[in-house]
Amino acid sequence: KREKKTKPQFGLLKKDRQENIKNAFTVFEKFSDSIKGKQIVLIDDLVTSGATLVEAANVLKRAGATKVFAVVLAHGV
Repeated sequence: KREKKTKPQFGLLKKDRQENIKNAFTVFEKFSDSIKGKQIVLIDDLVTSGATLVEAANVLKRAGATKVFAVVLAHGV
């Protein structure tokens, strides 16, 4: 779930995107056991810097996911 309100990522530099999205997500406590030891697939419609996917993957790994994969439909520049 989103833990904090963030600015839109559009128009931010890569380092600003990373800082903006840092600590923005958390795992609902009721789902933490179902994540431990699992491989998770994240699906995103558009990736530019990858900051959101990296942050989401880090949160899932800290919650116990063994691997996190991403499927992206489009890449922006």
